[in-house]
Amino acid sequence: MAEISPKESTRPGLAPPEKSVDTGRGLSRKEFLLDLLIGLGLLFSAVGGLASFVRYVIPPKLGFRSQAQKEEVASLAELPPGEARSFLYNNAPYVVINVSSGIKAFSAKCTHLGCIVKWKESEQIFACPCHAGIFDTNGRVVSGPPPRPLEQLAVEVAAGKIYVGGA
Repeated sequence: MAEISPKESTRPGLAPPEKSVDTGRGLSRKEFLLDLLIGLGLLFSAVGGLASFVRYVIPPKLGFRSQAQKEEVASLAELPPGEARSFLYNNAPYVVINVSSGIKAFSAKCTHLGCIVKWKESEQIFACPCHAGIFDTNGRVVSGPPPRPLEQLAVEVAAGKIYVGGA
């Protein structure tokens, strides 16, 4: 009878040690797919990070016009007394209003955190829906957290048309 060495003996309740066998086949399908997914994830993350960095360093051109350029925003017939009309100027939101003191144009961005203010015709005020900032018909802060008045644009009325900018 052949003798059994202590290494080869099996003890009750313990599995025999597994032997690693190199079959020469390389990666299994599961290992390959896992490595492929990890590699693609790293690649897409790197490309996304690089694209974000490039947009930060070289921002896109916005077609900026200076306030020296006049732009027609409405006709007098489209803006009855007490009403407002929204428009874009230099790719930013603005509002033109027709009040008793004349026609005025203001930035629609609240000076607190940049929320878009709304014209309340019945109260003749601009109200910020985010933090209850209130502005009067001259763009001045009436109440709330805004630190400064709304930015005002120069307004010109000619031949029944309302123009902003040009100042």
